[in-house]
Amino acid sequence: MQAELANLIPWIPLLGAALCALGVFAPGLGRFAGTISVVTILASFLITAGVTPAVMEAEGSSVATVLYPWLSFGFESSAGGLRVDFGYLIDPLTLVMLWVVTGIGTLIALYATGYMRGDPGYSRFFAGVCLFIFAMTTLVMADNLLVLFLGWEGVGLASYLLIGHEFHRDAAAKAAKKAFVFNRIGDLGFVLGIFLAYQAFGTITLSGETGVLNLAAGIYAEHGVATWASRPDLMAIPLLLILGAAGKSAQIPLYVWLPDAMEGPTPVSALIHAATMVTAGVYLVARMMPVFALSPVALTVLAVVGGLTALIAGLIAVAQHDIKRVFAYSTVSQLGYMFLALGAMGSFAAVFHLVTHAFFKALLFLTAGSVMHAMAGQLDLRKMSGLFGRLPVTAVLMLIGCLALAGFPLMAGFFSKDAILYAVFTYGSEHDAWLYPVLGWVAVATAGLTAFYTFRVWFRVFMGPSAWEMGDHHHDDEHGVDEPHEMPWWPMNAPLVVLALGAIFGGALLGEGVIGEAISHSSANPDVVAQAGHAAGHHEEHHHATLLGMDVHTAVAVLGSIAAFVGLGLAAWFHLVSRAAGDAVAAAMGPIREVLEQKLYVDEIYHAAVGLPSQITGFMLTLVDQLGLRGLVQLLAVVPQGLSMITFQQGQTGRLQGYALGMALGVGVICLLMYMALT
Repeated sequence: MQAELANLIPWIPLLGAALCALGVFAPGLGRFAGTISVVTILASFLITAGVTPAVMEAEGSSVATVLYPWLSFGFESSAGGLRVDFGYLIDPLTLVMLWVVTGIGTLIALYATGYMRGDPGYSRFFAGVCLFIFAMTTLVMADNLLVLFLGWEGVGLASYLLIGHEFHRDAAAKAAKKAFVFNRIGDLGFVLGIFLAYQAFGTITLSGETGVLNLAAGIYAEHGVATWASRPDLMAIPLLLILGAAGKSAQIPLYVWLPDAMEGPTPVSALIHAATMVTAGVYLVARMMPVFALSPVALTVLAVVGGLTALIAGLIAVAQHDIKRVFAYSTVSQLGYMFLALGAMGSFAAVFHLVTHAFFKALLFLTAGSVMHAMAGQLDLRKMSGLFGRLPVTAVLMLIGCLALAGFPLMAGFFSKDAILYAVFTYGSEHDAWLYPVLGWVAVATAGLTAFYTFRVWFRVFMGPSAWEMGDHHHDDEHGVDEPHEMPWWPMNAPLVVLALGAIFGGALLGEGVIGEAISHSSANPDVVAQAGHAAGHHEEHHHATLLGMDVHTAVAVLGSIAAFVGLGLAAWFHLVSRAAGDAVAAAMGPIREVLEQKLYVDEIYHAAVGLPSQITGFMLTLVDQLGLRGLVQLLAVVPQGLSMITFQQGQTGRLQGYALGMALGVGVICLLMYMALT
C-alpha cells in the first residue's frame, strides 16, 4: 500500500502547474506561485523518500502498477494486437532518478523564488517548472515505451516554454525554437525505435516476464549478441534509440541547442540543462541496457559519440567568455562521459556520474546566476575580476562546485569519473577492443581540460585585482546596481549549501552502496545488468586487467588526480599568477583560438548545409505557390468573373420594378418552353 503512494509523485506537481497557471490570470494567487511550486515538488520528494524502503523490500525490488488501460486495438484480428496500459514501474533505478529530479528540483525551485522575484512572468515561470517536473517524473516512472515517450515529449514542451520564458528577447525565442527543432530530430529516431521494438518483441512494456527487458535478456543469454545478418531489427533498435538520446542529452551531432538554451533564466539552466532533462537520454540507455547488450555496434557508436562529444565540448569551453556558456559546454562534455561509460556497458558509472553531476553542476549554474544577479546581468569573464571580497559566500560555493567538476580527489566528481575511466579501460581489456583504451585516454585528457576551463572561470571572476563592469539588467532593490552584492541566505544561498554538501560527500556516500545496488537490481534479469555495470565494488572480478603496470582501479584514480592537478595548475598560472602570459598564449594561438571561440563554426556549417538550402527551397516553393498555383486559380476565376460582369451584374440595379419585370419574363420563357415541349 505504501509503494502505491508513488503513483502520486507526478500528479502533485501537475496540480501545482495548474494552480500557477491560474495565477497568471489571478494576481492574488500568482504571488504564491513560487511557494506552490516548492511545496508541490517537495511533496513529491517526500513521497519518494517514504516509498523507497517499501520498494527496496518488495520482491525483485520493483513495483509495477497499472493506473488504467490506455490503448488497445487489433486483438480481434488474426495478427494479434497492441495493448498499452498507463502504468508505472518503480525500481531502484527509478528511485535514483526520482531522488535527483524531485530533490534537486525542490532546491532549484526554492532558489528561483528569490532569483525570479519581480519578474513579470513569475507565475508563468513556476507553472513551467511544475509542468517540467510532472513530465520528467512520468518519463522515469514509465513502465512502457509509449508512456516514457509521453513524458519525453512533455519534457521537451516544458523546456521550450522555459527557455523562451523571456520571449520578448529575440535570442531567447530563437534558442527555444532551436531546442525544440533539434529535439524533434532525435525524437524521430526514438519513435522508430519504439515501432521496431514492438515488431521485434511483440510488446513495448518494460517489466514482467514478457516485457522488453526480460525478453532481450533471454535472447542475450540464449544466443549472445545479434548481427546484421541474423537480427537486423535488434541491431537497429539501439541505434535509433541512440539518435533519440543524442537529441535529448545534447550529443554529437545534435548538441548545438544546449549552449543556446542558456538564454533562459539561470534556474532553468540548472534544473533542465544541468541536472535533469539532459540526463533523460542517459536514463533511456541505462534502462534499455539489455537491448543495447545485444548490439556491439550500438555500444561502439555510444562510446565514440560520447568520447568525441566530451573532448570537443571541452575544447570549446576553454575559449568561451560567457560564464554560463562555459558551464553549458561543460555539461555537454560531462554528458559525453556518461555516454562513453554506457558504450562500455558501464551503467553504474554513467548513473553514478549522472547523480554527482546533478549536484555540482546545479551548484555551478546557480552560483553563476548569483554572479549574474549581483552584476546586473554581466556574465563576460573579461569584464569582472577580484570579486571574492564582494561575493565571499558565492565564491566559496562555486569553488566547491569547481573542485567537484574537476574531479579533485575525494570530491563527488572524483569518484564518478574514476568509475567511468575504470569501466572504459576494463571493457577494452576484457573484449580486446583497441578503440576503448584510446577513448579512455581521450577521457583522461578531457578531465585535464575540464579542470583547466573550470578554474579559469573561478580565478578570473573571484581572484586577481578588483575590477568590474556592471551589466545593463537594472533592477530596483536595496543594493542598487552600481556595485556587486552578495545574495541573501534565504531563499538563495541556503539551497546552494545543500548542493555543495552533495558535491563534497555525494561520491563517497552514494557510489558503490546505493547506486551500485540500484543498477544491479533494475532489470528483469539482474545478471545481464550486472554485466552492464562495472561498479567499483565489483572490480575484483577483473583483477587480471592492468593499466600502466597497475590495477586498473588504482591507475585511473592516479590518472584522474594527475589530470585534475595539472589542469588546475595551468589555470592558476595563466589566469591568476600571470594573466599576461595567459593572454599572450591566447594571442599566439591565433586561428585556433578564433575557431574555438566561434564554437568550431558548427552553427554556421548547419546553416550552410541545412538552414540555407531549406530557406532557398522554401522561397522557391513560395514562388511556385504564388506565381504558379495561385496564378492558375486566379486565371480560372477570370472566366466566371467576366461572365458575371457582362450578364448578371448588369441586372443587379436594386430597383424592385426591374426585378419584377425579370421575374415576369422568366415565367413567360418557362411557359413557352413547356408549351413547345407538349406540342
